[in-house]
Amino acid sequence: MADLIDRSTKTFRPPSTDDLGAILDVSVTDLSPIGGLSAVPEETIPRGNEDTVRPSGYGYTSYGTLMNARQTLAFSESARIIHECHAEMLNVGISADYSAALTGYMTANLGRRLRRSTRGVRLLTHGNSAGTAQNRVQVADLFSDESKISFGFDYIEAGIADGPGTWKSVGQQGVTSLGTHLRALGPGRPAKFRCGSAMSLPFRDGTIDAVVVDPPYYNMIDYTDASDLFFVWAKRTLQDVDSELFAKPGLQDKAEEIIVKRGGTRGDHRTESFYEASLKRAFEEARRVIAAHGALVVVFAHADPDAWVRLLTALTQAGFVVSSSWPSRTEQANTGVSSVRVTITIGCRVAEPNREPATATQVDREAQAVVAGRVPGWERDGLALPDQLMAAYGPAMEVYGRYSKVALPDNSEAAIERYLVLARNAVREAHKMKLDTLPLETFDAITRFAVFWLRSYGRTLVPKGEARFSAQADGLRITDIRSGMLNESKGSYRLTLDPPKVLNGSSPTFDIVRAMATAW
Repeated sequence: MADLIDRSTKTFRPPSTDDLGAILDVSVTDLSPIGGLSAVPEETIPRGNEDTVRPSGYGYTSYGTLMNARQTLAFSESARIIHECHAEMLNVGISADYSAALTGYMTANLGRRLRRSTRGVRLLTHGNSAGTAQNRVQVADLFSDESKISFGFDYIEAGIADGPGTWKSVGQQGVTSLGTHLRALGPGRPAKFRCGSAMSLPFRDGTIDAVVVDPPYYNMIDYTDASDLFFVWAKRTLQDVDSELFAKPGLQDKAEEIIVKRGGTRGDHRTESFYEASLKRAFEEARRVIAAHGALVVVFAHADPDAWVRLLTALTQAGFVVSSSWPSRTEQANTGVSSVRVTITIGCRVAEPNREPATATQVDREAQAVVAGRVPGWERDGLALPDQLMAAYGPAMEVYGRYSKVALPDNSEAAIERYLVLARNAVREAHKMKLDTLPLETFDAITRFAVFWLRSYGRTLVPKGEARFSAQADGLRITDIRSGMLNESKGSYRLTLDPPKVLNGSSPTFDIVRAMATAW
């Protein structure tokens, strides 16, 4: 705790004895319940969440212990007031729908305040010590890498009156954003929303014109585990508004969450096989309800090609083919591995039963030409090279889906993975990379691999699936380059520029250059 004592240079004073005493005097052990729930959330953080709910790795076992006592008191009493406001609105004759809407708005503000509270929040400073440039401070977001609840023994605490992270700040911002959207939309018309499972859609066969899905991104985000913090507080304010969703004991139901659980948690049902099977079931449900003229639209982004293989395999097994695709620049955050800045929108149709077969040689040529034709447009749109590699999967699958079977010379069927590798190769060839005046293809396979890696990813971490696909583009196996070329960490690789231990007449050019650079 510290107060701002010099606004011009953002100088803070240390806490006084009275300050510390005020903190220590707060007690939350005797708070009366809110409705039928404890004032302080007692819901336990499940085991195996150290990667997502970071405080659980430091001994914090429940969601009610993620704040200090003063913060906990403020949020508990705020939740109590919201709960009581809902009852008072109903008592004075305000309609149930309007009361629910206002209570939901207040709960949303409580949730937005949570993102600027708890023991994981840091102070963001701007400018410099002289007080020039952007001389301001901010309360950072609770989440790091989009979905991990941070933790620290040193943390910033937002005030209760004015300033960042306060009710006044988040409330006004919410109203402003809502007003902007309502003015832009103009007069509306009633619509129905249903909450349910993607694996069991509440519609009759062949009755839906379009199904638009943004499926979970494989192992990128633990959606429900990361949002349980908001859920336990929302239960206290909304338990009378939606008893079916919020009055149940415990946390959110994760039985049908179609993700791969982060951190390799033992015993968790959300495995790769569960993800593949569940995604296939969801796409089969979409196919069941889509009308003959209808379409399925899938929005997806992931830096790891293995995630794309599973997605596209599930689509194909459910009876869909890719009919169109286009990238959109939507992802602005670095997820900790090679950054993805675009999302790919994939248009799908139910596969026609009378498609003709084709040979892999024929389809290879068609797919390569289609991808190469898209690269100039992606360049004009400013897509980074890693994003172009990902965007290329859609056009390649458009060609793949034209045929009932893509046959290899032994008459076996070509795998989807073949066309993801081919798509990446087509992008690389379209760029016609050179070292000085020499085409990249002039050099040995390992040098081609290393140079393309540096151009694409620099020194960032790259998922192991991405590394494997990059190696295949040069006819290499990951085992050919892992030793001495890549530094391995959990789930990813980073290219090393350290010199090789041994050089000889057959050493790759990249090894010779690394050795020469070190010698100089």
